[in-house]
Amino acid sequence: MDIQKQLDQLAQRVNSLSVDAAAEAVRTEAPAAQPPRLQIARPAQNVITMTIAGQTVSLGPHDISEMIDQLAQARTTMLPEVPMSVAPGKPFAATKDPLIASQTVGNGEKLLVLRHSGYGWVPFSCSPRMLVDLLAVLSRK
Repeated sequence: MDIQKQLDQLAQRVNSLSVDAAAEAVRTEAPAAQPPRLQIARPAQNVITMTIAGQTVSLGPHDISEMIDQLAQARTTMLPEVPMSVAPGKPFAATKDPLIASQTVGNGEKLLVLRHSGYGWVPFSCSPRMLVDLLAVLSRK
């Protein structure tokens, strides 16, 4: 038998083995693995537990504030962006009469900081034009 016939027979055998293996994989394929789910619990006043893929961590108030800051910084770079408008009826964990602070940061801009009871100090860098718009919005009846 010449070499070409041997190569052809070998190719056919490899092909049939791969077809058989693929068919077997389809028959024995397990369902697609679900991504790990986040579970949050509050076992005590000042403790939150978070469980992902069977691993649980306990977080205190300082840890939670640090996590909120880091998540907010990361979220600013993610797509899609946070919506530009508020969805009608969206519930908020609002803080009544928050503390307000401001600083001048340069080029006439102000750093406006509002203290939310859950998020902590939330900063906004505002141009002079934005401050005029903000005053107009707050002055509307």
